[in-house]
Amino acid sequence: MKIRMREPIRLPTVMSIEEVKSLLNIVYKQQRDCKQETFSYHMATRNIAIVELLFVSGMRVSELCDLRLCDIDMKQGCVRIIGKGNKERIVDISQKATLAAIKEWLREQGPCDSQHPLFVSRLHNKLSTQSVRLLIKNLVSSSQIKKEITPHTFRHTYATLLLEEGIDITYIQHLLGHSSVVTTQIYTHVNLQKQHELLSKKHPRRLI
Repeated sequence: MKIRMREPIRLPTVMSIEEVKSLLNIVYKQQRDCKQETFSYHMATRNIAIVELLFVSGMRVSELCDLRLCDIDMKQGCVRIIGKGNKERIVDISQKATLAAIKEWLREQGPCDSQHPLFVSRLHNKLSTQSVRLLIKNLVSSSQIKKEITPHTFRHTYATLLLEEGIDITYIQHLLGHSSVVTTQIYTHVNLQKQHELLSKKHPRRLI
């Protein structure tokens, strides 16, 4: 009789709100340190919009790089994402700071065809996923964060924090573009880990 050993669940790395705030503060400061109408300011404005979108939408880095101008609806405050299997989903991005960041980046880009990539490189080509990974790596190196943070960490953080706020897991499944809720359930394990950390320190039974 063969005994199958169940592999331990590898929980994804998740940032705290303070860690996300730290990265946002850094990328906004980089813009403030640049003179307007310079190329450095242009790139810093783009980077702010990228980090804002990663956190507010939970999209994959490949999905972010594939966005076109026509995928952003500023009036409705949402983004159309084409995910795995060419599946389309609409995700709300109506947070004021995020919309302001995108609006400023669109102004920086100037008039473009609706099919033009939302984010472009220094050479005005569609931004690569590697460029976004390098951006996040550089932001983390400028912070006090010791975790290994990648663009996908923003996705894990987005899902986990929504779950902690009581958002139904099937709704989070839709927001992430998962074909099965089983994939999304990894975040329930993260949530349970958080519960354990909180209750081990705060549960009144420890006082009795």
